[in-house]
Amino acid sequence: MSIDTVIGAEHPWPGLESYGEDAHGWFHGRDLEADELLALVQRETLTVLYGRSGLGKTSLLRAGLFPRLRTENYLPIHVHLLLNDGAPDIIGQIGDAIARECRLHGVEGPALKQATTLWEYFHQKDCDFWSSNDHLLTPVLIFDQFEEIFTLGRENAERRSRCDALLAELGDLVENRQPQSLRLKVEADTTLAEQFDPRRSGPRIILSFREDYLADFDILYEYLRARTSNRLRLLPMDGDTAKGAIKTAGAGLVSEAVAEQIVRFIDQKAQPLARLHVEPALLSLVCRELNEKRIERHEKEISADLIAGGSARLIVETFYQQGFAGLDMRVKYFVEDRLLTKDGYRDSCALDNALGEPGVSEAALQTLVDRRLLRREERGGQVRLELIHDVLAIVAKASRDARREAEALAEAQRQVARQKRRQRWMAAAAVCLVAVLTGVSWLAWDAMQSRAVAEKAKQEGDHNFGLALAEKADRAFAEHRVNDGYIYAAHALARLKESQASQVKAQLIGEHTLRPGIPLLASLSGHEETVYWVAFSPDGKTLASASEDKTIKLWDVATGRETRSLRGHADVVTSVAFAPDGKTLASGSWDKTVKLWDVASGKETRSLRGHENDVTSVAFSPDGKTLASGSADTNIKLWNVATGRETRSLRGHKNAVNSVAFSPDGKMLASGSWDKTVKLWDVVSGKETLSLRGHENSVTSVAFSPDGKTLASGSVGKTIKLWD
Repeated sequence: MSIDTVIGAEHPWPGLESYGEDAHGWFHGRDLEADELLALVQRETLTVLYGRSGLGKTSLLRAGLFPRLRTENYLPIHVHLLLNDGAPDIIGQIGDAIARECRLHGVEGPALKQATTLWEYFHQKDCDFWSSNDHLLTPVLIFDQFEEIFTLGRENAERRSRCDALLAELGDLVENRQPQSLRLKVEADTTLAEQFDPRRSGPRIILSFREDYLADFDILYEYLRARTSNRLRLLPMDGDTAKGAIKTAGAGLVSEAVAEQIVRFIDQKAQPLARLHVEPALLSLVCRELNEKRIERHEKEISADLIAGGSARLIVETFYQQGFAGLDMRVKYFVEDRLLTKDGYRDSCALDNALGEPGVSEAALQTLVDRRLLRREERGGQVRLELIHDVLAIVAKASRDARREAEALAEAQRQVARQKRRQRWMAAAAVCLVAVLTGVSWLAWDAMQSRAVAEKAKQEGDHNFGLALAEKADRAFAEHRVNDGYIYAAHALARLKESQASQVKAQLIGEHTLRPGIPLLASLSGHEETVYWVAFSPDGKTLASASEDKTIKLWDVATGRETRSLRGHADVVTSVAFAPDGKTLASGSWDKTVKLWDVASGKETRSLRGHENDVTSVAFSPDGKTLASGSADTNIKLWNVATGRETRSLRGHKNAVNSVAFSPDGKMLASGSWDKTVKLWDVVSGKETLSLRGHENSVTSVAFSPDGKTLASGSVGKTIKLWD
């Protein structure tokens, strides 16, 4: 059932379901993002939309962007690819999506023929799309949940081959280059060239994916050589925006005071409303559940007492668990085992395959659809099932992990019990056999062997139980339940074999920093989002930290207190570096700027502009006169610290520059990049002197030894290389 058919004045929130285009009148709080996304689409061929799970990327596209595109004579074509084994041809799926959108909206357009590349289709001379009122439309291919190219599309060689072919075709469209296959055909028959017009603008393309796959996207230089700065990062709503969205959608159902109370119910930090962060999917689910309670109580408005107690996350967990009420537990096991990948991401399953699972019936699956846990979707001629939102995937994975943990513990306990029973039986049998006079010597030897077997069985049982306890310890440490972690770890190590105990102990120490003899001096709290970079001042008295919350904080190392919070960047701050004299701090950010700060006053002294994409790394020269900055635009810039002027732009990398470092004498600069190379540059001339190749994956960090004779580089491939 589509949400477009059920949303209305009494039910203005879809819960975890996405808003459809027909429900755009109820979609609020994302006007700025929708307008910016439209401007990006109008500006360049390729637009990238990315953000964390739960921020409503699909809703923004369908209910925010699509209506705006139609007003501007664009034809949005929503594509959610089916990538499982045996799925229809990917280009065929895109053709089906084009035909579907044309049919639904009365648009006349050519069919995408089999064995035709996307470039050939969109650049054929008669590839025009006409609306019912005779307006020429520009098609927009919107690839939603594009991260599946990097997950489901990489699970085996066949899928990788199909996805690589798609990426090559998208690259041809974005770069407007004729495919190699077409060039060969034209060479054989030059008349074919008359069918195509390379000057046609072609379609616009939007790729939407979770931001944890941004790095995977940024290394697609082989396919998409165009600059990818035409991107929008979707962030959580701030508290004021979330409150306004609740009031507007729930007009007549929610008072201003209760709207604010709902926002604070979701983000329970004691902060001003404007500094709170709200995930739209969670907001919609909480509002929907509160509204259902209102309807049950026959009340006109959502009252404050409906919100009392619990938490927003508890609402999600309760929503998930209650969705299986009255159903065979094997239905829940099917959802958790078949609709999640091993890492906990959403996966899909064909309906026919689902009905072949033990305990799963058509009626049970329909119940889950009606309760809005699952979505049915026809793709590639198949009806497939999937969880309706990533928010549920988090809860489902936790439930699956807890179930498997309990099963492992129960099995370990059963094994111990079986071995103990066997041990008692063998002991009793030995006593009886000793009483037999004939063959006493043989029986004595057999009894001794039986006891040895029993003891070995007991040890094996304890060992398996110890492994299960070690897993509980690992999980407890990961969830910051340190005391529980120590208890589980102690019991686990007591039961494990000596060699295994050492290995598990090393693992727990390595992963959870339980290092004897290295005490924790302080834990500095203050940032509201991920901390990306930290740097000590030259005298070691001050620590600077850069964060996703767009701020830089300065800390007194001796006391652990925050001394200043530097604000000025408009996006994530990725790196910080102190000048050698400790008086100036440099910072780089996703807002494409480098900023200089006076450490004593905390004031911004300069804002250096010139990069066309995210600034990823900054470094001062040893004399403090020059600053280097690396960027996702593939360039490195050198700046005069005194004047703030750009002195050189070092070009040579083919992908984002992740790290820069000066040699101790200041004459050379090293850089590491997503293009898998390390480069050395002459600082005075700006010329590349060496390109070091050897890493098989992206280079993430570079550093010189104090004497300048050795250069170290680290990579995504888990390797560190030392260079002479």
